[in-house]
Amino acid sequence: DLGVPDIAAHLYVVYWGLASFYTPPMCIVVYVVIGISGTKVWETGWEAVRIGIAAFFIPFGFALNPALMLRGSLSEIFWAVGTATIGAILVACGARGFALRDMGVIERIIFLFAGALFIAPGFQLPGAGLVIALILLGIQYSRGRAPAVT
Repeated sequence: DLGVPDIAAHLYVVYWGLASFYTPPMCIVVYVVIGISGTKVWETGWEAVRIGIAAFFIPFGFALNPALMLRGSLSEIFWAVGTATIGAILVACGARGFALRDMGVIERIIFLFAGALFIAPGFQLPGAGLVIALILLGIQYSRGRAPAVT
């Protein structure tokens, strides 16, 4: 009834079911990891959420952009997959707090926002996300690269 293709609605539900493997309170994978590493459940669960936060945007991409399900012209499909990939990377950078160097809270929020714009369909919102991401990356680059970990 919402105008979402049936396959997109099904993928939305299946994808959220699969996300339960690494999100609390179920987090089956987390229980396996804590058995191996000896860490605590909630700390490991929240770290899994932080690492996989980009995956939370993908079901919305399926529902909003049919080209992510390979429906549309070849150029639409390449555009949708490319922008969604870049958006997921930007969201992951914002969640982890690192791109070219460590980020503060404001930079992280802006990276998350830019990544979410990339996942949206069309050209205007991903274009705005591109401008924001390039400005942020330029600022980070101008500050110099992060020191190498030894």
